[in-house]
Amino acid sequence: MRSQPVVTRSTLHGIATAAGYRGRILAVDDNVVNQRVAQRYLERMGCTVTIASDGTQAVELCSTETPFDLILMDVHMPRMDGFTATGCIRSIEGSRRRTPIIALTADAMSGQAEKCRDAGMDGYLSKPIELDQLRKTLDRFLLREENFPAMT
Repeated sequence: MRSQPVVTRSTLHGIATAAGYRGRILAVDDNVVNQRVAQRYLERMGCTVTIASDGTQAVELCSTETPFDLILMDVHMPRMDGFTATGCIRSIEGSRRRTPIIALTADAMSGQAEKCRDAGMDGYLSKPIELDQLRKTLDRFLLREENFPAMT
């Protein structure tokens, strides 16, 4: 079992100097440490982050908030797991734009990626989150700030 990543000033400085992203992200995780790590990484990368501590809260936020640009969804949570929450969110979306949902799990068992896809998720990240993989995910689903001209 790998330990949680240590978030240091040096780590955060390296993230801050990277190209920024634009987007509203919902990070769903029942572990407070994981929430804080994800939030700090994403905010330093230029994202606006909302935290939900379980699937029930994530579904509530998706039904009442302006649509998110990306959802990072832990798959193993109490009350409502990430698979069930994803199904509910897909139902709420109806004919609206489909929000990319990326599974977060420490479960590296064979077949996990297929189970995430079958649940309606668009990608998969292993926990603890690795910065390179997070950047690749953001590159795929979010626009970088450099793609927008500066307002004069």
